[in-house]
This record gives sequence, structure tokens and C-alpha cells, in this order.
Amino acid sequence: MIEAQKIRRLLFGITLSVEVFLFAGCLRTHTAKSIGQYQLSSRSDITLLLPPAMSPTGGTTQTTMLDLGNRSIALSNKDGVSLCAIRGRIFALSPESGGRWWEFKAPNVNGWNTPAVHEEADSEWEMFLRQIAKLASDGCFAKGMGVDAIQQRLIEAMPIPAGEVLRFYYSLGSFGFVDLHPGMQIGVETTEMAVSEKPTVSGVLFSIEGRSPVGVTLALASSRKHLRGNEKTIVSEMLSKFAAYPLLRLFLEQGTTSSEKARHPILLGAKTQDILDQITDRVSQKGERGCDSSAPESSCIIVTDGTISLLSTITINGRAALYAPGTTLAQVLEVNTADKPDRTLQAVTVQRRFDDHYATILFSRDRETASKLILINGDRIKWN
Repeated sequence: MIEAQKIRRLLFGITLSVEVFLFAGCLRTHTAKSIGQYQLSSRSDITLLLPPAMSPTGGTTQTTMLDLGNRSIALSNKDGVSLCAIRGRIFALSPESGGRWWEFKAPNVNGWNTPAVHEEADSEWEMFLRQIAKLASDGCFAKGMGVDAIQQRLIEAMPIPAGEVLRFYYSLGSFGFVDLHPGMQIGVETTEMAVSEKPTVSGVLFSIEGRSPVGVTLALASSRKHLRGNEKTIVSEMLSKFAAYPLLRLFLEQGTTSSEKARHPILLGAKTQDILDQITDRVSQKGERGCDSSAPESSCIIVTDGTISLLSTITINGRAALYAPGTTLAQVLEVNTADKPDRTLQAVTVQRRFDDHYATILFSRDRETASKLILINGDRIKWN
């Protein structure tokens, strides 16, 4: 698993201070009246985020039946079921022969404390998501259901290490890329030099919005209406270059270490998950040389003369705010309630999306636990 320090270093290109930017602004167990509560549990050797409606299980694995919609293809025999099945060592997914239901196997609380699972889950999860993308292209899932929607439902059905939420939700791993989701924003800042004049800094904020029926689209943030000089050029190039691509992935800026080379921020766009993974592999292996603009059904841009900041939307007391990924609840409280963070901690409520609704996260109300609760895009926080 990725250590917290590794994630922090990978976010080098992101504004990691918790300075806030304000702007205007189904599982089978699901029931209409109550969807349960998330729990941040430190009873095991690692802190886990447990999803609502999850029952304790013996052994090291758990099985959940998921509704993933009517399949695009019919599975009338065992061979058909096998074609749409993923049988990984840690994660497995297989369809019932008829109907909408899928059997999803993943580690339970005991499983996450097994050394083999804890050490291999990162690579297994990445491989698992790639296999899901292939099944989607083969017609195994419902039409119009994107890989990101399937990924969300899988995450909601299993416990995950609290310190690894960025990996499971956004694929932030050792190669330093992040999958972009609706509600996120990216800022592009460049410095323009002119003869006999002071450097001019241009900054543009883009929003990531949902695209029908699936995917995302890049748009100019509503908070930036007046553009000048270099800003117009940035907006025109970015919007036109990625207009046709519903899947967006951002490679963060990477510094140099004994085993890594420097890399500027890189934004990738693709029409299918398979193509996005292919160009991602090239960039991971070759660095900036892997950003080949001639690749079919994809687009790639390297920000060589500027910086990119990635921000997620968190709603605080009814107002939308932007924070860097990796920000914890403890950091948000320190910034917004500097004079009484401990008192606010006793009254704060944190909610996270679950099955198209929101569920409250239960946690021990102390600073140590609040520092383990990493906030993600779309979370809601409220206190009196």
C-alpha cells in the first residue's frame, strides 16, 4: 500500500496547504428510509472506512450482491457467465446467469490485516479496474453505465483503508496520476515574460463537469468570466483539445529522486478507458516522451511553462469550498475554527455519497482520528 508520505510527495504540483477557495455556489441492502452510516474503525491494525449496511463476516473475504443494471448482452450459459467474470486473487466479480445482479468478492476487516492483501492490494485493484473496463467494452454491463459508476458501487460495498481513499476513488498511486471527476477543478497558472516589463502571471480555473450519458467534460469555471491575453489562449487550447474526450486523467508534477525523473504536469483525454490506460502506460514508462499527440482517440498536453493545481469540492455549512486532495477533517477544522477546533469537533457532521444519497461518517471525536479522515470530492461537512 502507498504510504501517506509517498502520497504527499506525489501531490507536489497541488496546493497542499488547506487555504480554502470559496465560490458561489444500489446495493441490495438499500432501503428508502435509511441507508446506514459509514464508520471509521481503528479496531484493527489499520484504520478502515466501513461502508453502510455492511455485516461482519468470518474468514478474510466478504461477498456482496450488486445491482449493476441490465446487461448489454445475454448470458445464457456457463460459458457466457465466464466471459464476463473477473477472478482476481484479492478482488473478484461475476454475474448471475440472469437479471441484474453481480457477485462481488473483496477483503473484509480481517482480510485487510492479512500481510499479502495489505501489500498487494494496490496492484490488484489497478488490474481489477482495467479488467472492468474491458468487460464494459465487451458489453457485460448496462448500456450507459461508465466504469467510474461501477467503481463507485464497488467501493461502497467493501471496507477500505482510510489512508488509501485517494487510491480507490481516484486511482492516485505511485505513478502520480488522478482520474478527474465532476466537482473537481484544475487551475493552470503561467508566467508570461515581456521585454522591459515585469513578468505577468496568468491563472485560469477549469471545472470538471458531468457529461451525458457518461464521462466528464472540461469547462471554464463560472468564477472566471473576464479573460486577458495569455488566459484566452490557455482556455481556447484546453477546451478545444479535450472537447471530444469524456475521460480525463491528470499526471501531477513530479520532482526528482534517486529512482524518478522530473516530469511536468500532463493532462490526458481519451474516448475509452482502454485507450486512456494505454497512453497512461506510455507516460508512466517514458515520461513526457510518452505524451504522443498522434495517438488515436486520445489527446495529451504537457504544461511546460506553468503549474497545475488540482482541487476538490467540499461543502462546508452549505457553502461550496475547494481543497487540495488529501486534506483531512482535522485540517479543515483548524482553518475554519482556529479558536475552538476541539469544541467544533464534538459537533461536526461529515457526510459522504452512498448509492446516490449521502450517509454520515461515524468516528471517534478526537484530533488523532480526525487527522485520519481524508476528505474526498463531494463530501459535506456541517457544524453548529
